[in-house]
Amino acid sequence: MRAYDIIKTKRDGGVLTDAEISYFINGYTKGDIPDYQAAAWLMAVYERGMTSAETAALTRAMANSGDSIDLSGIRGPKADKHSTGGVGDKTTLITAPIVAACGVKVAKMSGRGLGHTGGTTDKLLSIPGMRVDFDRDEFVSIVNRYGICVTGSTADLAPADKKLYALRDVTATVDSIPLIAASIMSKKIASGSKNLVLDVKVGSGAFMKNEKAAGRLANEMVNIGTSAGLKVTALLTNMNSPLGYAIGNSLEVIEAVNTLKGTGPEDLTELCLTLAAHMLHLAGKGDIGECEEAARNALYSGLAYERFCWMVNAQGGDVGVIMDTSLFKKAKYYRTLTAQVSGYVSGINAELCGRAAVLLGAGRSKKEDDIDMAAGVMIETKPGAFIKSGDVVATMYSEHEELFDGANSELASAFSISPDEVAPSRLIIREISNAD
Repeated sequence: MRAYDIIKTKRDGGVLTDAEISYFINGYTKGDIPDYQAAAWLMAVYERGMTSAETAALTRAMANSGDSIDLSGIRGPKADKHSTGGVGDKTTLITAPIVAACGVKVAKMSGRGLGHTGGTTDKLLSIPGMRVDFDRDEFVSIVNRYGICVTGSTADLAPADKKLYALRDVTATVDSIPLIAASIMSKKIASGSKNLVLDVKVGSGAFMKNEKAAGRLANEMVNIGTSAGLKVTALLTNMNSPLGYAIGNSLEVIEAVNTLKGTGPEDLTELCLTLAAHMLHLAGKGDIGECEEAARNALYSGLAYERFCWMVNAQGGDVGVIMDTSLFKKAKYYRTLTAQVSGYVSGINAELCGRAAVLLGAGRSKKEDDIDMAAGVMIETKPGAFIKSGDVVATMYSEHEELFDGANSELASAFSISPDEVAPSRLIIREISNAD
C-alpha cells in the first residue's frame, strides 16, 4: 500500500477498506506518513465524507493505535461526558464536580481547544500550578480518593487521534462528521468509558451548524458506542450564541466557580444540571427525575463546589484563586464594544465571538501557539434582552493592545439588533440514546 493511493481513492470519492484505513493511521502514528500527506487525506475525507463502515474502521484504528486504560481499578459507579465543542462551554468544570458529589466517579480525559472553540485542559491550566498530565496510576488514585480527576489524553492513549486532532485544528478540517465521531469515540473507547453522555452542539458556534447534521453526528456516535458495548446518551444543545457570558480560559474558570457557588448564568446552570442528571442516570442512580433532584441538591448545597476545590488541590492547583477569583492574573488591556442602535438583541453569533477571543490570544491559530490565559471576551447581554444605543454589549481582554482592532471587527459583526421582541430559543433540542 501507498499513502498516495489511499489519499487519491478518497479524493476521488472511493471507499477505503479496513486494511487501508488501518495502514494509513498506523503509518501516520509512527511517523512514516508525514503531516502534509495526512493533511491531504483529512481534506479528502472532509470533502468526500465516509461511510458508516469506514467511520467505524477509523474509530477502531485510532482506538487501537496505542494503549487502552482499564478503569476497573476505580471503585464504584463511573460516568463520563464529552462536548463536541462550543464557545463559552465550560460545562465539564461544573458538571463533573456535581456528579462526583452525588457518588459517581468521574475519570475525565479532555482536550485542547479546536479552532474557535475552547478546550477544558486549556481552561484548567489557567489555574496556577494545575496539572493535567497524570499517568494512569496517578489518575486512578486521584479518582478513587476524590471521586474526580480531569486530565489530558496521555501520549500512548489513542496517539493517532492526538496527532490528527492538532492537525485538524490548523487545516480547516475540524467540522467533519466522520472525523469528529471517530476522534471522540476512539478516545472514549480507549479510555475505558462505559457510561457516556455526549453534548452535541448545534448552531453558529458549533462544528455542526444545523440540527440535521448534529443528529447525524449524534446517531453515528451512539451507534459506535453500541457496537463497543457502551451506554451512550447524546443531547443536542443550542450553540447559536455563547454559553454563559465568559469566553476565554481564566474568564471561564471564574464563571464556572460562580456557577458552582449557585450564582452562575441561567443557561449554563440549566445545561450542567441536565448533563449531570443524565450521567447519574446512566450510572444507575435512579430515573431522570430523581437524578435531576440529586444534581440540583449537590449544586446548591455547596457540595459540588467543595468537590471542585478538592480536585484542584489534588491536581496541584492553587485553591486560593478558586476561593478568591480576583487573584487570577488580569489582562493588561481591555476595550469595550457598545451598541450602535437601540433594540432587542435578536442574535449573538457564537462563532464570531469565539474567533474574536482567538484573535485576542485566548486560542491557537497554529498548533504550536501559546495561549494568553487572561485573554478573552465577556458578553454583557443575552439574546432577547433590550439594549440602548451606547450600552456596553461586550468587553475584550488581551495582553497586546494591537490585537483589539481585528477582534473588535469580528465581535461587532456578532450582534444582531431588532426593533421587535425575540422569543428565546430552546437550549436542549432533543435526545438520542441507547440507554433505555
